[in-house]
Amino acid sequence: MKYYGLSDIGSFREKNQDSYTIITNNNGDLLSVVADGVGGSNAGEVASLKTCEFLKEEFLKAGEFKDTESLKNYLKDLIERCNYYISKEALKDFSYYGMGTTLTGIVVSSCGKVVFNVGDSRCYGIKEDTIDLLTYDDTLVNEMIRMKEITEEEALTHPKRHFLMKAIGMNSLVNPQVEEISEYDYYLCCSDGLHGYLEEDKIKEIIMNKESDLETKCSNMLSLTLLKGGYDNITIVLLKND
Repeated sequence: MKYYGLSDIGSFREKNQDSYTIITNNNGDLLSVVADGVGGSNAGEVASLKTCEFLKEEFLKAGEFKDTESLKNYLKDLIERCNYYISKEALKDFSYYGMGTTLTGIVVSSCGKVVFNVGDSRCYGIKEDTIDLLTYDDTLVNEMIRMKEITEEEALTHPKRHFLMKAIGMNSLVNPQVEEISEYDYYLCCSDGLHGYLEEDKIKEIIMNKESDLETKCSNMLSLTLLKGGYDNITIVLLKND
């Protein structure tokens, strides 16, 4: 599995509240994480960074997974422990009070691939002429769509379209999405600074360009997003199946 990641402050934000990490443990299992600090709350950049650091440190100590189910159970427990850790960290400093972050990512292990998510960062699978969203957004408008209260088109301009239903550090329990995923040529983990401004078809077109390497693909996605305004922090992690 090859990979490349980058994070950019964008054109208008004063801080980059995004963080990411990509590591491989002693068992050869790969962890890819993107975290986007919750805007409008204190210390979003602290929450996202500490979340990535916690997951990295714990994953490096992980034992061997016997099957996909054991990996899924491990991740559910790990994310709940991370949520508790961030909640406790928020109490140590008044400036951290109420801090939180989204969390999304993928684990690639010998027993399978598993995606996880809390919030509205996303993971995609890309192959041939297909781009599939592998996560679901924990947002108010997504819940309203599911309940058929609004349409997907109405959600695009809804005044509360960025309102999160879940975030690491801001709920006593987060009940993360943790699911096994099928094989794709590429896996993309990103913050909403990318998927909120760059159309999925354009993302697919850039990634499936056979003439560019991973770094160029990520740089091209970033450049185009900045051209569209760069109104948010932008974080991109791209994985390629060998």
